[in-house]
Amino acid sequence: MKSAYLSNRLQLILDQAIPNEPLWDVCCDHGLLSEAALFTEKFPYVFFVDQVPSITDRLEKRLLERGHDRSKYQVLTTDGGKITQEIFGTFVIAGVGADTQVDMIRSLTVTGMLKASRLVLNPFKDLGRLETDLGPEWKLSQKIPVQEGPRERTVFVFDRLS
Repeated sequence: MKSAYLSNRLQLILDQAIPNEPLWDVCCDHGLLSEAALFTEKFPYVFFVDQVPSITDRLEKRLLERGHDRSKYQVLTTDGGKITQEIFGTFVIAGVGADTQVDMIRSLTVTGMLKASRLVLNPFKDLGRLETDLGPEWKLSQKIPVQEGPRERTVFVFDRLS
């Protein structure tokens, strides 16, 4: 189900998420991807994660105003690398550089919180780090180019090996 307000890039990212498993949207910004995931009803639970309190406050308010079922989502105000819950399902990070993405993933791996089956990453810079620095437990499954205005972006899909 395509949401009318998702860009082609965000829709492509959402399409890579594993149905019937939780979806984590880290650095979620306006929460468009996560909210579209709620509308699809393909995911049992959706996590909106951003470290900026004003962003998460606005998200909470919007989700409540739109009548989303509170039992289907959680909004977390935290740095993506400092999540203190076990992370299962699909873990998405888009809109930040690969350096930041790698740091978050490494941090969550060290703390034992990252148990996701799939990573869907869409960095805006330092793309090469993803293919070399994530760790041996991840296999690059897809590398998908997507046009966004005048720029071409790349969506990386990694699946857990173990």
